[in-house]
Amino acid sequence: MPQASLVEAVSVEPNGPASRAGLRAGDLIVALDGEPTPTVDAIHRLLRGYQSITPVMVTVLRDQRQVQLRVVLGEQ
Repeated sequence: MPQASLVEAVSVEPNGPASRAGLRAGDLIVALDGEPTPTVDAIHRLLRGYQSITPVMVTVLRDQRQVQLRVVLGEQ
């Protein structure tokens, strides 16, 4: 399945919101709440619209399958 540009999670902060939700280094981030995330800038732009403690559904590609993760944003 060909993919557009995707953002790879190169590292995940231990005990951070993404880590607690199950995001792993190497996951390819496909979307936040259904909005495509082809670049790091797109992810930052989307995250600016959320407030702290807001849950966000993150779609990642892991081992050639899509996985949904519910990330509760922490203070930035």
